[in-house]
Amino acid sequence: MAPVTEVALLPLPAGSTVDDPSTDAGQVWQDSLNTVMGVDGAERAYWSREVENPTMLRLFVDWKSLQHHKTFIADKAYGPFVKHLLSILDGGPQLYHVEFQPHPPKPLSQTIAPATEVLTMFFPASLSTADQESVTENMKKLGSAIEDSKPEGFRGISGGWVVEELDNEKVGGKAKAFMAVIGWASIDAHMQFRETDEFKSNIYLVRDAPHLKDMKMVHVESKEVQGPLGGTQIVQDEVLNPQAGEKKPPSTRSDGTSTKFERRD
Repeated sequence: MAPVTEVALLPLPAGSTVDDPSTDAGQVWQDSLNTVMGVDGAERAYWSREVENPTMLRLFVDWKSLQHHKTFIADKAYGPFVKHLLSILDGGPQLYHVEFQPHPPKPLSQTIAPATEVLTMFFPASLSTADQESVTENMKKLGSAIEDSKPEGFRGISGGWVVEELDNEKVGGKAKAFMAVIGWASIDAHMQFRETDEFKSNIYLVRDAPHLKDMKMVHVESKEVQGPLGGTQIVQDEVLNPQAGEKKPPSTRSDGTSTKFERRD
């Protein structure tokens, strides 16, 4: 079974303190991360607010396979987990999965790329297999062109098709989607690359994709969490903030439930 990366878009209320584990919202978020990283098949997670829209939290979870995540969703423990998470959100989450190549998508790791460009391309749901293959090949060419030009601050690229069809206004319904994550030393490094001849001479590989209907681009500055449970750690803290101290182990919530995922058949 091929590995996949879950993408979760989590809307936050204004003034959310999920970034601060000393607050109630921050503790719920840490509980949620601990739960996910305790599930069989969850390998690592990356999370960040969108730089352009800080009320949108993005969570990426690398799974050994899509079936591993589906098994978690089908388990009786999933309902309480979602209810706990929803208590700090400002609406329902959007979930889907991406088959990144190469996997894992290293450009999401802040130890590799402090800033990540997240590009999503939308196409009609009727897009043919041949056109999908053309998009994939063009994105590989784009990645090679960027790597060959050796722009300052470039830290790698991964891309792949979204497993599910996604709603998109410009498509007018369900859409096929391709996501690329491109790592940079900083957002400024990405913006400076956009002014270069290398960018201008190769961006057609994206903009002229067959039947492209919409593109969305955001930046994230991810924290990376690795498992398994018991060894869970914020990788970013080790490298960039060694004074952060030891992370909290799985604990019991105020409602009596545990942050540790245990299968209930």
